[in-house]
Amino acid sequence: MDLDLPTIALLLGVAIVAFLLGRASKSRRPDDLVSGQLAARSPNVVSSPSAGRPPAPEVVAQAAQLKSRGQIIHAVKLVREQTGLSLKEAKDIVDRL
Repeated sequence: MDLDLPTIALLLGVAIVAFLLGRASKSRRPDDLVSGQLAARSPNVVSSPSAGRPPAPEVVAQAAQLKSRGQIIHAVKLVREQTGLSLKEAKDIVDRL
């Protein structure tokens, strides 16, 4: 396989561009991307994990009803959406119901 100089230069240029694009995409922190996506999808959820508020009694009642029907994931999701709690905190609440 005999490569001439222009072909080698082209391959080297493509490799450098791919490398630089890869580094540029890694410079943004993944947690920034995820929190931005979550905020765009669910604007009522508080983005700070420690800023959650205790669930209202009606939320607890709805979550308990969902749990009794075997819909634990939906119950956890409801608690998270209504309170802004983390996944673990919401799951702990649902587990205690």
